[in-house]
Amino acid sequence: MTRIDGLAFLTIIIVALTVIWTGVTVGSRVAWVIMTVIVWVWALPAMTWPVLRHGRRWTLSELREWVVIAWREDTFARTELIATAMFLLMLVGLLLPVRALFRTRKPA
Repeated sequence: MTRIDGLAFLTIIIVALTVIWTGVTVGSRVAWVIMTVIVWVWALPAMTWPVLRHGRRWTLSELREWVVIAWREDTFARTELIATAMFLLMLVGLLLPVRALFRTRKPA
C-alpha cells in the first residue's frame, strides 16, 4: 500500500508542476505563485517533515553519515533521502524562472 501511495504522490507532483510550468514558460506570474504555494505549503511539510522534525542542527559529518546509510541500506532513511532530494529539485525549479518573471521591462 505504501508504494501505491508513493506513486500517487509522485504522480500528483509531476502532473501539477508540469501543468503549472507551462504557465511559467509563457511568463505568467500567477502560475509561479501557485507553484510557490505547492512547493512551500504542500511539498515542504509532506516531503521533509521526517528530516526536519528532529529540531536540531546537523553537523556535516552527521549529514554525510545519514546519506551513506540511506544510500546503502533499504530503510526509511532512504525514503527520507529521496523525498528531500525531490524537494530540493522542486526548489531549484521554482527559483530558476524568478529572474525572468520579475525583471522590470524598460519602456521603449
